[in-house]
Amino acid sequence: MGMRCFALAMVCAMLICGQARAQDDPFALLFGDAVDAGSEDRPGEDDVRFVGVRLGDLRLKNTLTSYQRAEGLCVIAADMFALLEASVDVTVSEATGWFLSPEQTLLIDLESATAMMGGSESLDLSGQIFATSDGWCMTSAAWSRILPIDFAYDPASLTLHLQPRQLLPIEARLEREALRSLLKPEQGPVRPDYRQVKRPYRWMSWPTADITLDVSGQKDAETDLQGSVELAGDLLFATARMRTAENDQGDLGLRLSFERVLDPGDSRVQPKQIRFGDVVGPGHPLIGKPETGRGVTITNRPAYLVDIFDTTDIRGPLPEGWEAELHREGLLVAFVESPNSQGEYVFPEVEIRPGYNRFTVKLFGPFGEEQARAVKIFAGQEMHPENEVQYEFALIEEGITLDGQSTGIHRPAASASLNYGLSRRLTVQLDAKATALGEAAATTSLAGAYGDTHGVVRLAGSNFGGPAAEVGLVHLFQDRSSLDVRYEWNGGLAPLSARQEIAPPRQTLRLDYDTMLPVIRHGLPTRARMAWQEALDGSNRLNVGLQAGSSHHGWRWSQTAFLERIWGMESPSSNSFRGGLSLARTLSGVRIRGGLDYEAVPKASLRSAEISAQRRLRDGGFGQLSLNRDMQTGRTQMAAAYSRDFGRFALSATGGIDDTGRWSAGLRLAASLFFDPRKGRYQSALPGLTRTGAVRANVFDDLDGDGVYSSGDRAVEGASFIVDQSVRKEESGADGGVTLGSMDPHRTINLELSLGSLDDPFLQPVEPGLAVTLRPGQVLDINVPLTLSGEADGTLVLLKGENEVPVAGVLVQAISAAGNVVGEALTEYDGYVYLDGLPMGQLEIRVSPEALGSVEGRSEAIPIMLTRDEPSAFGVRLAIANHAESPE
Repeated sequence: MGMRCFALAMVCAMLICGQARAQDDPFALLFGDAVDAGSEDRPGEDDVRFVGVRLGDLRLKNTLTSYQRAEGLCVIAADMFALLEASVDVTVSEATGWFLSPEQTLLIDLESATAMMGGSESLDLSGQIFATSDGWCMTSAAWSRILPIDFAYDPASLTLHLQPRQLLPIEARLEREALRSLLKPEQGPVRPDYRQVKRPYRWMSWPTADITLDVSGQKDAETDLQGSVELAGDLLFATARMRTAENDQGDLGLRLSFERVLDPGDSRVQPKQIRFGDVVGPGHPLIGKPETGRGVTITNRPAYLVDIFDTTDIRGPLPEGWEAELHREGLLVAFVESPNSQGEYVFPEVEIRPGYNRFTVKLFGPFGEEQARAVKIFAGQEMHPENEVQYEFALIEEGITLDGQSTGIHRPAASASLNYGLSRRLTVQLDAKATALGEAAATTSLAGAYGDTHGVVRLAGSNFGGPAAEVGLVHLFQDRSSLDVRYEWNGGLAPLSARQEIAPPRQTLRLDYDTMLPVIRHGLPTRARMAWQEALDGSNRLNVGLQAGSSHHGWRWSQTAFLERIWGMESPSSNSFRGGLSLARTLSGVRIRGGLDYEAVPKASLRSAEISAQRRLRDGGFGQLSLNRDMQTGRTQMAAAYSRDFGRFALSATGGIDDTGRWSAGLRLAASLFFDPRKGRYQSALPGLTRTGAVRANVFDDLDGDGVYSSGDRAVEGASFIVDQSVRKEESGADGGVTLGSMDPHRTINLELSLGSLDDPFLQPVEPGLAVTLRPGQVLDINVPLTLSGEADGTLVLLKGENEVPVAGVLVQAISAAGNVVGEALTEYDGYVYLDGLPMGQLEIRVSPEALGSVEGRSEAIPIMLTRDEPSAFGVRLAIANHAESPE
């Protein structure tokens, strides 16, 4: 009896132990504990494990075929070396190659179960290397001994963790890919391909108004009240701008101008802008400043400030299997993953900005090799793109406004300016101007760049004075110091737009040298300047100055000093040496600034001192206090200022008092008015709408699905927008409306809804974003309809005969009726997967084709239907069948 009880107890103990082991490994629970096989046995089909691989915090692979052994997880050698992108050839009996560098050779022999690294003593791998039907494998412990990586297997999550002991080439590649993922797919345009909202010119539109009211007063003086109004809107199929203005005599008048921006299409010479009314003409070097008056100007220059000078192709040889990246000032801007048919990398239409453009082309080999090439391109301010013509013509009655008021010298004039890029390094410019008084002048300019040097030469002549010339040279040194030299000689040529009593100098010379002195830890930015001028009467003026500034432990400082000498006149020559020191620091949210102006020659003295404190206040306003002492007059003055934006208007107030009791004060109220078609009335906004553009966005839950806000829809409050990748602070009100102002006119701007600002996480916009191009004073009304998003969850299993095994780390996707991926997620350790943010309609849930290919399996997609009444689909079941198995 006792013997029978003992035997029964032993059997129970064995069953309990076996169950414990099976619970540690879910595969053992389903297929039996295969680890009982001896170490010399060949791993079988029941030992197969599909594991995920993590390299530090990165998921390296979702499914990797491995075998579970008593000695540990055994990973197929060919698969692991391929995963690590190592230069190792694996055959049926050995592995040869190198890892990390060609000097660190590697030799692994299956028959002798040995490994040799870099010619060192061989390692004994007995009991840690096995042959399988998929190729020979090694245990985690063996991999850790051979490679500078710690291998650890977690059977509960079916994950193999790799922790490198030194930097691996694959880590560098993954970091590069992470940076590349921030670029647009397939290196498309920088701007997303959003739907362009078009708004053509109309013969008349509701005007936008900027209104400013100023009230000022001071001791023993009357209170002064002034106001100004500026209007902008469509009129006669152009943008009309009208503003009030005072002339020199204080008479109030109106300034009216019209502007039409054209779409030139593919033409480079067709005009882009036409302006008429009260306009400003172009300036001309040496012969004329910009003239102001009534007239017309025509140009093909861009309607807004262009920060792109030109584009060019950067190319070079690229071996097969290598990749190339293009960096601008250390930032990744483009990449090429394979050579073209000519064996080259090509970065097409790289943007060239004005000034020095520094690029670095980095080449990466398949096994961690790296090379670099520097590319420098200079684009001077006087230069223009190759084969591109830019022109501007003006016919202006200078000094007379459209309403007949005189603003200065009355002189009708015609002028023209033309630029042509002879090559990428050479530009020619022609300028001409003539007046109704019979005066005429012309200038020829030639600008060029070579390497780190840029130069310009100008020659001018007229029918009323001697010739004039200008020579300029800019050079950038290797340490990024720069020298700018300008010399101008005038033989009696006066600018046509200058008053006759203003005589130009005979000759001038200016030198600017910018550098970084190795004085402090990060260097000291320093600028040295010398300017010399000789007047027509023979007098001379020389200025030599030095400016430096930096920051240290929260303090920012700058120092300016200059020496001036005047000589050559009938009166005695004079010398002076002056300077200034300024300091600034932020303490507890208060910005403190201080400054001193001093004089050393002709006598040492302190000229003035000032200190101020600025702070952002709790009410959202901005306050400032300042104290100034003028040692020359002995006057001390205290001043205060306050400004705040109230959402619909801006308010600012100033005040000051000196030590004599004399005071002054001022108050300014400014706002913009625009017509809201949704409400049918004018609304107020922050000032500046007539000079910029704005978008009035209406955010609503489109319950009826017609894309237009109606009584059946629900306005969404608190929604904010991302404008050109910057989050705006404005939020939609209770009516769902929000005004986004201060947008640059005549430039394509992208805006999209910030999903994080929505209270309902299941709402999403019908369109991902919009692209708008605004005109000055234009407030574009757009609808932003939202729709409900759906969700789905399910499980993924691997079929093994009559058993189902949960599979972790496999990518599951949601596919729209058009075949686009609209959602994806990885399965968890128990095969569970959750997909959210799905659009309404007919969808399919599937295992990603890449995951199926890695396990040589197949799986059927599961169709689902999401509607507003049923936005969720739960319990989706996906199955992977291997070889002859078929999903249920």
